[in-house]
Amino acid sequence: MGYRRTLLAAALCLGLPATALRPRVGRAALRMSALQQSPLEAGEEDQIIGTGIPGVQNIVAVSSCKGGVGKSTTAVNLAYALRDMGHRVGILDADVFGPSLPTMVQPGENVVQMEGNQFIPLEKDGVKLMSLGYVRDGVSIMRGPMVMQLIQQLVTLTAWGELDYLVVDFPPGTGDVQLTLTQALKITAAVIVTTPQRLSFVDVVKGIDMFDTVGVPCVAVVENMAYYEVPDVERMADDLRRRVADEVAGLADASAAAEKVDELIKESLAERPVFKRRRLFGKGHRQRLADMWGIENTVSLPVVDEIAQSGDSGTPYLVEHAESSHASAFRALAAGVAEDVEEMAQAPNGGLPTVESDPSKSNFLTIGDKEISPVELRAMCRCALCVEELTGKPLLDPDTIPADIAPASIARVGRYAFAVDWNDGHKSLYPYRWIIGKDKAE
Repeated sequence: MGYRRTLLAAALCLGLPATALRPRVGRAALRMSALQQSPLEAGEEDQIIGTGIPGVQNIVAVSSCKGGVGKSTTAVNLAYALRDMGHRVGILDADVFGPSLPTMVQPGENVVQMEGNQFIPLEKDGVKLMSLGYVRDGVSIMRGPMVMQLIQQLVTLTAWGELDYLVVDFPPGTGDVQLTLTQALKITAAVIVTTPQRLSFVDVVKGIDMFDTVGVPCVAVVENMAYYEVPDVERMADDLRRRVADEVAGLADASAAAEKVDELIKESLAERPVFKRRRLFGKGHRQRLADMWGIENTVSLPVVDEIAQSGDSGTPYLVEHAESSHASAFRALAAGVAEDVEEMAQAPNGGLPTVESDPSKSNFLTIGDKEISPVELRAMCRCALCVEELTGKPLLDPDTIPADIAPASIARVGRYAFAVDWNDGHKSLYPYRWIIGKDKAE
């Protein structure tokens, strides 16, 4: 098994067919030829237009700007949550230096087979799987150009078949590998994974900026390790005291009262404990993400022993603990992602309103079907220079806004917001919901 994996890994890294690396006897020369993709069948050209991979309808990138935040855990459970919704799903582990998928998802057959010049993905519980870790064992030590070639071949030479969603577990960061992936694939949407610390929020902004630069909308942010749950002993004790007071007060016999107290204690212990949340890293930045970027699909995931254990067991948490209360968070994430992807596919312009400025009307802006003056829009800015971050107190006096304020440029930012560069040098970011939704900022 190890020998076969070595052959496949060498073929993948060198761009050669695996058959070219069979050992030869004697002085026979080893003939090598460049690995070519199989010719497209009739009609496959149309299937490639959407995502760059035949048969794959949507590609969802799961990304983070730093490692260790639970990105791979999120990617795996997002994929299985989409599967539970009835979709055909695959997972591509694009981290060649530290592939996590072989540890987190262990199929019964873990040897990658080749059919012609294509890799046949592995499968577990109805989800297709591909990772360099399935192809080769050991550490990957490669320079940049080799990494780029390897990733491109993993992407393009895997026979995924018909998929509704391919979830791509990006390597952490915003460098060459990430840009190569976004160029090689036509990614439908991105999910950013982070933790609640302030430093991690800075990384979220970098991730959103990277995907926005390459035209990929960010549709969700996962705040992992946001809290942990402990039994709320004080609340449970108060509940027990009230029940004892209500049911024992009328009993004159001390023995009967003692028996009733014992009965109530046993009932209380048999009931499901009441938990309270403790936040390890503060309250997080979900509201700030909504205010700054308009990203409404934000999910907080707790620190849970079973989630960590599932990552090491080879069976995804959503498969092993399908009925748990925490599984609902992954399902909510999947539902939000699928809803946004469907809306983008069906609605013109991805379902986003147009934003235009008309110089003939004193630079009034038309946002969807609403008009707003430049002065009014400028006063709605909620950046750190205009609104105090911790208290929400306005720092900008509307009376100081120049009467001739006008947008110098307008640009869409991701899926939920647009940016305005004003002619006074200020830069503002506005979620669409502020202007056209019921949650318009006051």
